[in-house]
Amino acid sequence: MLNNCRRARWGAALVRAVPMALFVLVLFYYWFAVANRYVIFLYGHKASGIPPAQPFDEVTSSRYWMCGLVASGLVLLFHTAVEWALGRWAASQRRTYAPPAWWQVWALCLLPLAIGIPLITMTVNTPTLPPTLATWCVAATLVGLALALWPGAWAAQRPCALVWLAADGVGLIPTLLLLRAIELPGRGLMVTVPLAVLAAVGGTLLGIGWLGVMTGLRAWRRTSKPNATS
Repeated sequence: MLNNCRRARWGAALVRAVPMALFVLVLFYYWFAVANRYVIFLYGHKASGIPPAQPFDEVTSSRYWMCGLVASGLVLLFHTAVEWALGRWAASQRRTYAPPAWWQVWALCLLPLAIGIPLITMTVNTPTLPPTLATWCVAATLVGLALALWPGAWAAQRPCALVWLAADGVGLIPTLLLLRAIELPGRGLMVTVPLAVLAAVGGTLLGIGWLGVMTGLRAWRRTSKPNATS
């Protein structure tokens, strides 16, 4: 009985992993083999005080492995929506629904992505990626995929708690976005140092204020507060 249950869970994970891995590989194939790389990765992009972007330079190199995070973000949206729908359908049928563990789906995606992404990025179109950047693409994709799969079980079994957690996460957006403003004057952009620092500090304070509001709302609604492991 236990072995049958385990096989069923791995089978359910496989059903999710196959289209998921295929979707990510199709995206990488489009970005690196079909689309115009000068458009996708902004080769030749100009900004005040910055030389035009070139393949594999300091700015452009990060855009390659960022593809893995973008693909993972799309997986997050689709996977969470599907698990939410399955959870609501099960509830309407008065059934118990338990999605496969995120790590099972991730483990089944590991090998196809670890092989497929370097095969695509290092062999098609020009310029092809060097092994180091191809490895970074794989690493970013696998890390992003782990984060993208994690909310699936919450969407299926604890949708309200997931909404609260997402609302808490909004408070991190100003900090994550505006802290980078400190770098703008050093890159030659028309932003003064005091203004950049003010934007970064202001964004951090805005985020803290939002988290304070959310804490108050949780206390008012008597909902549990999240911890680092939940």
